[in-house]
Amino acid sequence: MSKKDNLNQAMYEMFGVGKTPVEKTTEPIQSKPEEKKQPKIEPMPVATPVVKHTEVTYFAAGTVMEGTIKTKGDVEIHGDFKGNLTSEGRVSIYSAIEGNIAAKDLRVVGCRLQGDVNVSGTLEIDGVSAIEGNIHAGATVCSGKVKGDLDIKGNLSLEESARIEGNIKTYTMDISRGAKIFGNIEMPEVSK
Repeated sequence: MSKKDNLNQAMYEMFGVGKTPVEKTTEPIQSKPEEKKQPKIEPMPVATPVVKHTEVTYFAAGTVMEGTIKTKGDVEIHGDFKGNLTSEGRVSIYSAIEGNIAAKDLRVVGCRLQGDVNVSGTLEIDGVSAIEGNIHAGATVCSGKVKGDLDIKGNLSLEESARIEGNIKTYTMDISRGAKIFGNIEMPEVSK
């Protein structure tokens, strides 16, 4: 029997697929008793979970952009941008920006930003970033430098490397030892 016939025979005997090889002997082929066929069981369809993908506008390092950006999705900027940016999502900036930013959340990392910031959610400013402009935000964590007035609706947390040159209005505030404030602080009473 050839290798191909051996393989066919083995597949037929083990899995019931393929053809029975033709015997090359003089003995009569005895038929096997018919096996009862089992009903074929179809696999049940698996529900695919719905995953909401957030659209991200990405500017790579070395990109230079001037203009106005309006988007519902997230934005990540590693290149230089000059203009106004409005996003209903999260904006992450890692470069030099000149213009006003309005976003749900804003993360500023290693950035120089000249312009006003309006964030309805959370604002994060890392220790090597600097913002020159007025800030209106929800909860804010600042480790960098800000030259402008801050109007914070949530908690303002100033880390030890923070330097604020401007007036602050907030309802609650955490100040780490070493943080510098050059301006007035107003803390209105919370309405009950």
